[in-house]
Amino acid sequence: MNWEMKNILRSVLILVSVCWWGNKAEAQVTYELTIDSLVGIPDTIVDGQQVTFYMIVSMNSPLFYQGNIFVELEYDGGFYPVDTATAANASLSPNSPNTIQATHIFSTNDDLSIGDNVVVVWPRIGDGVTPQQEVTNPLTVYIHMVEPNGIIEQPTVEFWSLFLLPTLP
Repeated sequence: MNWEMKNILRSVLILVSVCWWGNKAEAQVTYELTIDSLVGIPDTIVDGQQVTFYMIVSMNSPLFYQGNIFVELEYDGGFYPVDTATAANASLSPNSPNTIQATHIFSTNDDLSIGDNVVVVWPRIGDGVTPQQEVTNPLTVYIHMVEPNGIIEQPTVEFWSLFLLPTLP
């Protein structure tokens, strides 16, 4: 092998390794999302009540994202997408927070229970998994759910008393 052939082979190997490493580095891109504020979720919710709330989401990583932006709620071990979510614009960038309006019906049909519930709010992009994403501060809210009539059903206890009446002579 002559000197020119060795230089060509070395250049090809360097080019292949740079391309391979570049693809690996690109695959490791992670979008970091932060919730700046969350308003509109009341402390007490009636079973079946539709609630509209707003959140401001920022991008912490030096990346630009354009595409699907939505909200998921986590409670009782499961993730539930909100019924509707509308972003002010379908993009996120480091210097431009985005307002998301979300509407959801909170119900015992979705594994919430009458009484106290812990709900974690997660902003999501893409399909929720792709592109790779991390929410640096998912917000936790505490919701007290009541029956539609506002009265929590209590078990009834009945007391029967037996009184003997004295007889008159």
